[in-house]
Amino acid sequence: MQSVPAASQASFYPGLATRRGTAGAIVLLLVAGCMTNGTHGGGSGDVGPTTGGAAGGGSGGMTGPTTGRGGSGTGASDSGGVGAGTGGAPVTCTGAQTNCGGACVDMQSDAKNCGKCGTVCVSGTCNAGICKKVKDCFTKAVVKSPVVADFESYDGSTSATTWSWSWNAGGTAVYSGLFESDDGTGSPMVSIAGPGNAGSKYAAGMSNPQASKWGAQMGLWMSCVDASTYQGLSFWVKGTVPTASAAVTMTSEATSAPDATGDGGGTCTSGTCAAASATFPVSPTWTQVIVTWGAFTAGTANGANVPTTGNGVTGVSWNLGLTYAAGPGGPDAGFFPVPAPYSLVVDDVQWVSNATCSGGLKLCGTTCVDTTVNTANCGTCGNVCSGAHTCVSGACVCPANLTECGGVCVDTKTDPQNCGACGKECAATCSGGTCGASTCAANMPQLNKTSTRGAQIVLGKYYITNNQWGADTRTGTQSIWSTCSSGNTIGWGTEWNWTGPGGVVSYVSSVLGWSWGWTLTGTGLPVQLSANKTITCGWTYRLSANQTMNIDFDMFAHTIANPGINDQPTDEIMVWLYRGGVAAPLGSVVATVTIDGTSWDLWEGNNGRWPAHSYVRKTPSTTGAPVVTISAFLKDLAANRGLSTSKYLTSIQSGTEIDPGSGRLDTDQYYCTIQ
Repeated sequence: MQSVPAASQASFYPGLATRRGTAGAIVLLLVAGCMTNGTHGGGSGDVGPTTGGAAGGGSGGMTGPTTGRGGSGTGASDSGGVGAGTGGAPVTCTGAQTNCGGACVDMQSDAKNCGKCGTVCVSGTCNAGICKKVKDCFTKAVVKSPVVADFESYDGSTSATTWSWSWNAGGTAVYSGLFESDDGTGSPMVSIAGPGNAGSKYAAGMSNPQASKWGAQMGLWMSCVDASTYQGLSFWVKGTVPTASAAVTMTSEATSAPDATGDGGGTCTSGTCAAASATFPVSPTWTQVIVTWGAFTAGTANGANVPTTGNGVTGVSWNLGLTYAAGPGGPDAGFFPVPAPYSLVVDDVQWVSNATCSGGLKLCGTTCVDTTVNTANCGTCGNVCSGAHTCVSGACVCPANLTECGGVCVDTKTDPQNCGACGKECAATCSGGTCGASTCAANMPQLNKTSTRGAQIVLGKYYITNNQWGADTRTGTQSIWSTCSSGNTIGWGTEWNWTGPGGVVSYVSSVLGWSWGWTLTGTGLPVQLSANKTITCGWTYRLSANQTMNIDFDMFAHTIANPGINDQPTDEIMVWLYRGGVAAPLGSVVATVTIDGTSWDLWEGNNGRWPAHSYVRKTPSTTGAPVVTISAFLKDLAANRGLSTSKYLTSIQSGTEIDPGSGRLDTDQYYCTIQ
């Protein structure tokens, strides 16, 4: 590749014109040098030698519209003389015409002298002294040499986004350079620095110590090329990005919108104009990514899908984004970007004619990996080693100091869910493979106290969430804190003071498992109801309040085992230990049952999104229940209310729904076990 410094491009390539397309690509058009119409004017005569030799004076100027200067010279041995040129009369243009090289032209409409002498319109049309634009691929270079960029010709000083280079040895020269787009937050930077892949001198990268809106994009603009004789695109990448993955996009004329004139740019005039793209993983070590044409997700234009074949490509870009999390108002209030730093470095970009990996690696998706040790592709593509598992000789195994229990690597000497052996769960602590008593007790010091809306306190496999989902129309505060975490048992509390219209203000709770996404692992959930697991919880608390509220277990079921943030549950199952004031579940009482020696009214209703089954204790408890057999309530619903045992219990939440008022709830001991 040959470097073309921006400051020198005009002198190296007279008539070089640039145009940036709507999708960020730049098309560079080589136009012919100054051309004139009509017969040339008279030239100067030659000058004869001043000492001996051949004949003396040169000939006169050639005939033309202007007068030529006669030749002159003196010969030492032969006679010299002055040869008179025979020139014509000077050209005089009238009206709106201009003399361009001896010809009268209208620079408002002349496509070979548009706006000024010598400006040739590639489109063949000049209107009001301006050349009509052409589409991005009006001219197209067939790729003869696969290397697009290795950055080794970089001069080390020019700004990364103004330096450019040429490539495609053996074919029509293609010009390229870097461009970038970012969310305007933090201190984003695009640079060409080293070391690059395999110890090379340079690579291109983008970085930011703290982005907070959406992320960034770095790309290569290029004049339109046809790379369809190749199988795809290859590049090497490394970095640290918030989502652990990024996307590569292939810009084309077909998926780009026209420019402002409508004559230039791309040909997508309706619907969503989107380039073809592919996602790839990002790790801190150099990794080769190979994306075949078929591995790209098709772009869209004019209401149709547009697969990429490598023909009509006008640019390549790398795009990274931020992760998103529920805001202070919980999932119902929306999800927002999580501020984070990023760094992504790219090197050795080229078209590939043989989409295979070197060095014994295997192409899995878009990445070349060693399947003997790769935990995301262990033994074969797509076989992921979960948790603490490592990939050894193509098999997922637990480290030597851990035991595999139900597909999870655990330490049976300390794991309260597998204490001494797989499936032996302790209500409290596990030490040396033996269950012990909990250290959680009443009146322990408050820790991690916060009144921040949406705040979370992680306690082992649980987390406490300050979910003030109904606080927008109320005034006041609510705080949460922790007191203890001992094996499967935790202690926590909440205090509130709210004023405003009636209705639920908040649901501060302990969360185990799913809650519009998965925050923690190792929770024991999900559990398919048909597995007949014994699920036992215990909850002892102290209540200081006299208002409309409840204290309950709130559980959710799904038809899928691992629901995401957008997967609504199919059923909500509640167990009310206490209700005060006028608090009542959705619907009406449909049955009365006895579970754990206590009488419960079963209410059933629907919130418009899913049915709710609520067991309400006939005698409300202000101190809790040391043992609540959650699985017994699930079995009752399956046996008598039609709950399908093919569904999965994905979430157990335990907390208090409160209306405006003031009060405090102290949880001295809380646990849930699944065996």
